[in-house]
Amino acid sequence: IILGHALMARASTLSCYSPLSDDIDFPEDPSLWDADGFPSVIYGKFRKDETWKDPNHEPVSFVLHRNRASIDFCPVVALFHLFMMRINFPIPDTSYMTGPIFCDITLDGTQLMLHDYLRDGLAERWIKHAFAQAGYPRVTSHSIRHSAFEWAARCGGTTREVMNSGRLASIHPQDFLRYYDKGRILSREKIAASAFGVDSIFEFWVWQTNSCSENDAQPSATRSFNNN
Repeated sequence: IILGHALMARASTLSCYSPLSDDIDFPEDPSLWDADGFPSVIYGKFRKDETWKDPNHEPVSFVLHRNRASIDFCPVVALFHLFMMRINFPIPDTSYMTGPIFCDITLDGTQLMLHDYLRDGLAERWIKHAFAQAGYPRVTSHSIRHSAFEWAARCGGTTREVMNSGRLASIHPQDFLRYYDKGRILSREKIAASAFGVDSIFEFWVWQTNSCSENDAQPSATRSFNNN
């Protein structure tokens, strides 16, 4: 769920269009690694997307940023934990760093299927169940994407930045603007209610674009997890 928010993911981004573990890279620059052993950024690629009709479409790069406000809601830490689960899970071979980062699992839940994409509908069911357990039965996998638009708007992201991060350039933005505008309105309400004139979202998780094309700080040299 944390990674889904950071990637502004559709349900299919977590299943049949999942980024590949092979395409996750970590910064070579030591200054981009924090004292707790986690990098400040992680780079990856969207292999393809349901909106891309051209099978030869070039993969789109993305960047994940540390959440300085809360380690419990940090996509960089979440992705590290996901990789550690792959490494430590009992598997019949050692090729744990290939295949989709959101891989499938056997029906009995005892074995990761590291080279298989998550089955259609499974990610949606897990997300819906998790939110239902938390008291939000109407939340769906697509709600994550919608809330990410609102979150980015509350943090001051421009419409172009958010559309690029959400890979919306080729889609009519009416639905997106509905959630973006909702986020801006909510931000003004939070600021008005705050004694310090600041939206409380900044105490939880500050949105930063996941689009590498807008991230001037991206280093040219990275190293893959396999070679780390």
